[in-house]
Amino acid sequence: MMEGVDDIVGVPGLKFRVEVGRAAQDEPIVESRSDRASARAPIDSAPPARTGTRRAAALRRRSHHSHKPVIAKNGISSEAGLKYVLFGAASSAIMLYGISLMYSFSGSLDLFGGNLLPGLMQVNPLAVALALLLFFVGLGFKMSFVPVHCWVPDIYQGAPSPVSAFLSTVTKIAAFGLFVNFLTPFIFFPGFSKVFNVGLFLSVIGILTMVAGNFAATLQTNLKRMLAYSSIGHTGFALMALVNFNADKQGIAALTFYLF
Repeated sequence: MMEGVDDIVGVPGLKFRVEVGRAAQDEPIVESRSDRASARAPIDSAPPARTGTRRAAALRRRSHHSHKPVIAKNGISSEAGLKYVLFGAASSAIMLYGISLMYSFSGSLDLFGGNLLPGLMQVNPLAVALALLLFFVGLGFKMSFVPVHCWVPDIYQGAPSPVSAFLSTVTKIAAFGLFVNFLTPFIFFPGFSKVFNVGLFLSVIGILTMVAGNFAATLQTNLKRMLAYSSIGHTGFALMALVNFNADKQGIAALTFYLF
């Protein structure tokens, strides 16, 4: 073999270099096999890593999509709460303005005594009507009769179901209790109907509320909005019971039975 090397190279002194060169050429072959064997290990283990990455990305996308309806619902609830606060503050301010007008006309706020009703009868009927209408607007926000009912569908839709049930029952019962207590002296005081006819006012508002609430409820596609308009219609029915508010208290009995 060495002679073949001498014949190929032609110089005896280059034997060692040629053998070393051949050894060097052979060694990379062995090393390349071992490198391939060692390189296959991370390649074989790469798919689990890629699979884990894909699973993590899929979970992130799934969680992102699952949070979207919650964010949208929270946005609707926040909007409903903001509307309720703003409309409630505005209606309270309007009602307080009406109360201040009545106090300025009569110098008293005692419903069942004092100079409230006699003082109002001595003032221009248009001014008295304005003061009472401002008070009814503020109280009508809680009772949700027409034309101060626009907040009800949005609030009922955005609020949770227990809150919607609370607003449609407890707050309305309390508002009707205050309304009956406020109307009692104005209905039974002799001659006050010439200044402001409470029965005619309740009749007009009750009819408008029944018609608007019930007809609007038939056009709704959302269950909560339908119940909201139905609640507005029921307010109209309850107002019609107060139209028959007389000395024998039949209207109060009918309203109590209807609310409870």
